[in-house]
Amino acid sequence: MLKEDFMWALYFRHDCQLFDESRKIPKADLEFILDAGRLSSSKGGARWKFVVARNPEAKSALRQACTNPQQISSSSAAIAILAFRSEPGASQHHIAAANMMTAAAAIGIDSCPVTGFDQGRAKNALGIESGEYEVALILPLGYRIKPQPPKQYMPLSDLVEYR
Repeated sequence: MLKEDFMWALYFRHDCQLFDESRKIPKADLEFILDAGRLSSSKGGARWKFVVARNPEAKSALRQACTNPQQISSSSAAIAILAFRSEPGASQHHIAAANMMTAAAAIGIDSCPVTGFDQGRAKNALGIESGEYEVALILPLGYRIKPQPPKQYMPLSDLVEYR
């Protein structure tokens, strides 16, 4: 990937609040995104697990656990990132999420990380009975239905100090 391609993906990505329900993500593209998450572990060992809600029943059950259900219900797929409770690096699920969002953006797919949900209801909706896992984040994916709002980035010179 060229630097320009990577930067394009970063500019493309935004927290999409409403997806086009008529457009479905092809399985190969979804697996590309999931693979970006899989490859995010620096040691190659899984520090997380992914559960994909793709059918309407699974998404309907999951949206009942979320504070902003529109993102879940309009998405083509919603990936729940599960953290292993016993794993010391389980909190690093955000690395997998960030890489999946950037991978999705690189191929023109939108995302929006969801952290507002009821843990018990989310686990129940996903059929997670084991106390070994905790739902760390839900990542709805799809295609935007509205144009992306303009972004206002601070200049790099205001964010960086060299010492």
